[in-house]
Amino acid sequence: DHFEGRLSRRDLKRDSFYPIGLKGFITEVHDEGFIVAHMDYRVDISEVSILPDHTVSLFAERRPDIDDQDRSFEEERLKESRRI
Repeated sequence: DHFEGRLSRRDLKRDSFYPIGLKGFITEVHDEGFIVAHMDYRVDISEVSILPDHTVSLFAERRPDIDDQDRSFEEERLKESRRI
């Protein structure tokens, strides 16, 4: 099990986690090695614990919704995703 930056699960520490995350769920798992996920909203991550078996426990609370994305950036990203 490896996370972003090639940090193994055994090397994780409390401060390995960024304090903001996304709440979502996996909708599909493909044999080709990828997943499809639905993302709902941003969350604040706190109370991170790494248990002896390397299981991660944390608390996530919904962040207030804010419109902080530049519209032109959003439109360009949408165009790019349609080209793929």
